[in-house]
Amino acid sequence: PDFERHLSGLFVAFERHAMVVLAAIEQHLGCPRGRLTEIATEGNSVVRIIHYPPLPAEAPEGALRASEHEDINLITLLPVATTPGLQLQSHDGTWLSVRTPPGVLVCDTGDMMAHLTGGQLPATTHRVVNPSGNAARKPRYSMPFFCHPRPECLLTPLRGDAEPITAGALLRRRLE
Repeated sequence: PDFERHLSGLFVAFERHAMVVLAAIEQHLGCPRGRLTEIATEGNSVVRIIHYPPLPAEAPEGALRASEHEDINLITLLPVATTPGLQLQSHDGTWLSVRTPPGVLVCDTGDMMAHLTGGQLPATTHRVVNPSGNAARKPRYSMPFFCHPRPECLLTPLRGDAEPITAGALLRRRLE
């Protein structure tokens, strides 16, 4: 009965935290204050609850549960999942397992952030693989928060020669 209230509270907390992270990114990049936080205010952000069912005994260890991809948005905030499986691709192509301590959020950057920063903050390539041992026999729940700007916001790169594009147009292009 309290699901909507709890999920709404979680969304608000994610959104507040995303603004803190975006403000830190602005400061790190030397952007004008509010450059990123303003476009994300009242954006098309979403919390997604993902359920990976327990695996049968014959399921191969390390097989893909979610193939490699980059997120479309500015940043993704990800609390610790209930079982392992998330991997990030390093610059040399090696897959690294993410081992997140309790109470820590993973933050990765998406295509819109890569566009805005002219590739200075590239989109993070990641995937989910079957866990090993007892973790494979348990369900896996993951709850990413995808921080999106408002669709009409113009994403003008801070550097590089990429053309400005609205967040809505970039989203449509990527989905197509």
